[in-house]
Amino acid sequence: MKKNTLQLTLLALFTALTLLLGLTPIGIISIPPANMTLMHIPVIIAALCFGWKFGLVIGGVFGLTSVIKLFTAPSALMSPLLGINPIIPIAISIVSRLMIPLVAYGVDRAIKKKAGLFVASAAGTLTNTILYLGLRPISRVVSIRIRFWASSAASAR
Repeated sequence: MKKNTLQLTLLALFTALTLLLGLTPIGIISIPPANMTLMHIPVIIAALCFGWKFGLVIGGVFGLTSVIKLFTAPSALMSPLLGINPIIPIAISIVSRLMIPLVAYGVDRAIKKKAGLFVASAAGTLTNTILYLGLRPISRVVSIRIRFWASSAASAR
């Protein structure tokens, strides 16, 4: 019983920290044309200290706060995608954030040494950056194809 209470308390604390970082300028630093973030740090710590499931919950909170920021204060990198199809930037924000704990935990378990924590942290950080920025051009192509398909279907009627 005490272990479950401790885990729930820690989950609540990490969730509160992630919300604090995500909804204030502390965690998302706006440097045009993009936003830098420190929010991946609690996600990585949660995954490495408490497991991938715990990290996945915190990563989900990170993704949801990114979606909120996407609509309230979009960066210059994502605002063009919002005009084309808002579902794709939402998917990018959530999927890239959910992959952070999975990669960090997996790398840590694969290395199984003290150096593994450092490498896993770096891998989690790179996962966030590469997926968030790397999925952007792919999503632009997909959005244009969806728009073309929709206009072709409408003109065929």
